Amino acid sequence: MVRATNVIYVTAVIATEALSMRFPRVTALDRLTLDIGPGVTGLVGSNGAGKSTLI
Repeated sequence: MVRATNVIYVTAVIATEALSMRFPRVTALDRLTLDIGPGVTGLVGSNGAGKSTLI
């Protein structure tokens, strides 16, 4: 077993809590809570998943 000797606590670079975005006929984001840490360089999802709306 390997034990960590140094612990680094990193806060989120980008964070949101309960974010919602609605358009006339569709809810794009519904109470989204998200923490993005350092080093995350991509956002992946299917068409219409709300990626552009989130950014």
